[in-house]
Amino acid sequence: MTTSDKIYYLAKPGVSQPEGPYSEQELYAFFSSRQLPTGSSIWKQGWSDWKPCELVFQWFADQTRPDQ
Repeated sequence: MTTSDKIYYLAKPGVSQPEGPYSEQELYAFFSSRQLPTGSSIWKQGWSDWKPCELVFQWFADQTRPDQ
């Protein structure tokens, strides 16, 4: 992994300061270890706004559906 892979900034619910930058692999590791809560948002350079994780990463959306 290179520093160019670290493009995402993370905003967790209830935390005032965004974290990052992180790679998608690092974010997935957080998610797998239950350190990436539902309601978290992601931003990267070029985006005008923060986006919910479930709209950015399919692996997040698959695990946070109410029917799962």
